[in-house]
Amino acid sequence: QTTPAGKNITLITNKVPLVNSKGIVYGVLGTYIDITERKETELEILKEKEKAEESEKKYRLLYEFNPMPMSIFDIDTLAFLSVNNAFIDKYGFTRDEFLKMSILDIRPESENEKLKQAVRLPDNGITNVGVFIHKKKNGEIIQVEIIRHEIVFNNKKAKLVLINDVTEKIKAENSLLSINDELRVAKEKAEQSDKLKSAFLANMSHEIRTPLNSIVGFSKIIAQKGANCVYNYEEIASIIDFNSNVLIQIIDDIIDLSKIESGILTINKKPLNIEEILTNILAANELIKRKLKRNNVELKYNRNVLGGSVLADKIRLSQILNNLISNALKYTKKGVVEFGYKIIENTTVQFYIKDTGIGIPKEDATMIFTRFYKAKNEITTFRGIGLGLPITKQLVEKMDGNIWFESEADKGTTFYFTLPYIQTETTTPKRLIIKTTSDLKDKTILIAEDDDGNYLLAKMLLNEFGAIIIRAVNGQEAVQICKENNSINLVLMDMKMPIMDGLEATKLIKEFRNNLVIIALSANVFDEAKIAALNAGCDYFISKPIDEKAFIELLQS
Repeated sequence: QTTPAGKNITLITNKVPLVNSKGIVYGVLGTYIDITERKETELEILKEKEKAEESEKKYRLLYEFNPMPMSIFDIDTLAFLSVNNAFIDKYGFTRDEFLKMSILDIRPESENEKLKQAVRLPDNGITNVGVFIHKKKNGEIIQVEIIRHEIVFNNKKAKLVLINDVTEKIKAENSLLSINDELRVAKEKAEQSDKLKSAFLANMSHEIRTPLNSIVGFSKIIAQKGANCVYNYEEIASIIDFNSNVLIQIIDDIIDLSKIESGILTINKKPLNIEEILTNILAANELIKRKLKRNNVELKYNRNVLGGSVLADKIRLSQILNNLISNALKYTKKGVVEFGYKIIENTTVQFYIKDTGIGIPKEDATMIFTRFYKAKNEITTFRGIGLGLPITKQLVEKMDGNIWFESEADKGTTFYFTLPYIQTETTTPKRLIIKTTSDLKDKTILIAEDDDGNYLLAKMLLNEFGAIIIRAVNGQEAVQICKENNSINLVLMDMKMPIMDGLEATKLIKEFRNNLVIIALSANVFDEAKIAALNAGCDYFISKPIDEKAFIELLQS
C-alpha cells in the first residue's frame, strides 16, 4: 500500500485470541512495515538490468554486423567461441563450421608455433599483436593485422579478436619499396653513366685533338717549308698517316656505337674461310705493330690444320679481331701476342687472343665491357675513348656468339669469343697482289666531286696509274659530260653535291649508259647510305676517307 505521505508499506495481519471483561474473543493483529527503500532498490536494479540488456543487445548488434571481421576464441583450447558475419564472409566458412574449428585451422602450419607464442602473451587492454598469415577456405593466403582484448565469454577466459586484411597494403608497400629500389639503382646507374659520359667527352676531346695536333702541325710545316723542310719527309708522312688512322678509328667507334644504340646496325652473315680471314688479319696487325713500335713483341698466328668456315659478317669479324689484337699490342711492351682458334664439337669456332701485357686488374674486370669505361691508369698512359671492347662485345653477340676473358695483373690477358662453325674443305688463302704498273693508262675517268681537296686527292691517286682525269663539280654537270663524252670508262660519283646529288645523277646516267661503271664515294658510312647508292645504280661503294689500298684493288678488279 501507499500511504498519503508517499510511503510504501506492507500490512501483515494475524488472528489472535484476546481476553477482556466479557471473556475470550478473537481479533486481528496488524503490523505495518515500511518497504520504501527496498522498493526503490528493486526498481533501480530492474532499471540497471534493463539498461544492461539494452547495452548487451546494442553491443551484440555492433559485434554481429560490424564490417570488421571479429571472432572470440578460448584461450586454453584455441577453439572458436563466436564469429561475426564479416568474419564468415572474409574466410568463407559457415558459422557452424567455425564453431567446430580452432584458430589453428585458419593458419598455415608454418605459422602455428608463432601463433602459440603470441597467444601466451598477456594483453594490456586493447593490443595490436602484429601481422600474421591466414588461410581462407579456398586456400587463398592473406596477411592480417590482429587487434585483440582479453574478455570472459560464457564463463570462459577468451580473447576478442579484430582482423584487418593488410594483404594489398603490404603488396603496395613492397611494390613501392621495389620501385624505390629500382629508382635508386636507376639513379645510381644514371649518375655513373653521367660520370662516364663526362669522362668520355673529356677524354674524347683529348683523343681527337692529340692526332689532330700532329696532322695539322706537320701539314703546316710541309706547307710552309716545302722543299726547304729539314725534317725527314718519310718520317713526317708516317706520323701523319698513323694519326689519321687513329682519328678515323675514333670516328668509326662513335658511329658504330650510334648504330648499335639506335638499332640500325645490320649484320650480313655468310660462310667465311677462317684461314683466309686470319692470314689477312696477321698482315694488317704487323703494320699496326710497326706503328706502335712494338719491336720487342712477337705477333704470332697459331694456325689450325682443320680449317673450315665461320658464319659471320666479314667486315665485323675483321673489326673484332683487329680490335682485340691491336688492344693486345697496345698493352704489351714485350713478349708475345698470339691469336688462333679451335673447333668445338664441329659446331663452334672459339677464337682466342693471348698477350703477355699488363693484364686487367680485378677492380676493372666487371667494367671492362662498359661503354666509355677506361681503367684509371689509362687516361695518362694509353690512348683510346673506351668504346672498343663494348662495341666488340655487341658485335660478337649480334653474330650469335659469346665473349669473355681471363686475366692476371702484370701477367697478361686472354680474350675468347665464339661464333658458329661450318665444316668445309681447307683451301689456301688467296691474297690479291697489288700491281704497280700503269694499269689505267689511256683510261678516262670522270670524278664528280664538288670539294676541291677531295677531288685533288682522287686525282693524285689516279694520276700515278696514267689515267686521264675529267672533273664535274655537281651531278647535273656529270650527267651532261657522260652524254657528250663516250670515251669515259669509269665514274667516281660523290653522293652529296649541289644542284643535283649523286643518287639522281647515277639514275640518269644509267638510263643511257647502263654498262658504265659508277663507284659511289660518300662520307656517310651508315648502311642505308650504301644501300641507297647501290639501288640508284652504283656498282660499288667506297666510304671517305678513301682507303688507298682498297681503292686501288677495286679499280684493278
